[in-house]
Amino acid sequence: GAFCDARDAALDDAPVEGRWSWTQHADASKSPSPRGRLGLAHGHATRLGEGPLSADGAPLLVWRLGAMDVEGVAREDLADALLMRQVAHLEDALQCARALSCAQKRMVRSRVIIDLKG
Repeated sequence: GAFCDARDAALDDAPVEGRWSWTQHADASKSPSPRGRLGLAHGHATRLGEGPLSADGAPLLVWRLGAMDVEGVAREDLADALLMRQVAHLEDALQCARALSCAQKRMVRSRVIIDLKG
């Protein structure tokens, strides 16, 4: 897809109806669509993959809303691309939490830090 790489294999050993996995493109240039490349390159949200995690090891999301150029988004007509990128970002967090939940045999929830100052 524009924001992710869906494959016919499970992310983990969890039982699934259809075997597939989902990972967000780490490199915006790898996205097959212009909208995906724009959204990934200019998005304001990230999932910390290395380094600090929440106290229980859950995925940690950082949303830098204060750094977003809202006027620029409107001027360049990027709202749709950034909205779809945000949906892909949340899907990435849910898939990561699901894989950790299955591996640890407990409910793992993603945490979100919203930075309004930038």
